[in-house]
Amino acid sequence: AAVTFIIVLASTIIQTNKMEPVYLASSSVRIVERKSVSSLLMEMVVAPSADLMSSQAKAITSQPVIERVVFELGLVPKDASREDITNAIMQVEGSISTSQVELTNIIRISMTHRDPKMAALVANKVAEVYIDYDAKEKSEQARKVRIFLENQLTDVTKRLNEAEEKLKDFKKTGEATGAAVNLLANL
Repeated sequence: AAVTFIIVLASTIIQTNKMEPVYLASSSVRIVERKSVSSLLMEMVVAPSADLMSSQAKAITSQPVIERVVFELGLVPKDASREDITNAIMQVEGSISTSQVELTNIIRISMTHRDPKMAALVANKVAEVYIDYDAKEKSEQARKVRIFLENQLTDVTKRLNEAEEKLKDFKKTGEATGAAVNLLANL
């Protein structure tokens, strides 16, 4: 029994020394939900409300974010083939994960790698790129809301002008048309 124990112990030590260490680095991002009038309108017009934290966790590991990380860190050259770019993206995606810090609005971005500096570099770059990506997305959504409101204002202004013209005509001629006829019929 003692010989078996010594053999198992020796083989465990040998195997452990042969293993290459894997390092884990983390970065965190605080998710802020803005509830201004424009964001409420944006939810009504552009996208319905969903689980914010899980949506943002998916965005952090999304292809556009990871692709930008791959290029900004120089993991592939700018003129790399699409296949090389895809392979680099898949490699980063396979090593990165997100998790919500319990009972907070913070998402932890974790990266595993054989090189501790690379693990930290990628985790931090993903956080940096995501923050920029999210800001641009919010700006684009705000732009869409502004355009929607401008179009609504134009339509309402046009209808108001038409109604004012019909009212002027009615006052001049005494003849009612359109909505004025319905209004007079209900009196």
